[in-house]
Amino acid sequence: MKFEILLLFALLSTVDAGVSYPTVSINLHGVHDGDDAAVGPFEGLEPIASWGASASALGFDFEAGATSSIKPTLDVLSLPKSIWGKMRRQAGGWTVSTKAVASLDGSNTVGLNVAADHDEWDTSIEISSTSNSSRGSQRVQVCKGFEVLGGRLSVNPRYNIQSSNGDVILGYDTGSTAVTIEASPSKQTLMLSQELPRG
Repeated sequence: MKFEILLLFALLSTVDAGVSYPTVSINLHGVHDGDDAAVGPFEGLEPIASWGASASALGFDFEAGATSSIKPTLDVLSLPKSIWGKMRRQAGGWTVSTKAVASLDGSNTVGLNVAADHDEWDTSIEISSTSNSSRGSQRVQVCKGFEVLGGRLSVNPRYNIQSSNGDVILGYDTGSTAVTIEASPSKQTLMLSQELPRG
């Protein structure tokens, strides 16, 4: 028999300048096998600190952050885990944002996401790219919503440029009933959810 204990401890606070104090999360894992013989009480303990800050200038909103291990070690260069930055601006009714994420754990993974949303038109466009030392992936998707028969119909075509594969997600939601169809050349999935009346 095995069990895992997960303890998550988060400290969240902000100051008026928009700079956040570190957020600390602690994961504790324990293993228990056979006849109540414990292997360790904890097989791993790695606290992760996350830091973020935000600011506005020249009509842009800026955000940036980083994550780092804070476990005791002499190898200081092994502590940083990732860094990220985001820029957002309103233009012509569109909210346009760009976000970049870089992993510092040795995987050499870099991600870039560009998105544009228009609330009044119920339309969003997103282009994302992820790459590392061995491979990369680029995806593009568009989502358009329509008010139909007292509900919302959404059409969300997606395309993977790297693999030349695409699919589409069709959704209809009335608030109490939701239907989602995910279809590609090789697979089709139908999901239905219904909110039951209370009382």
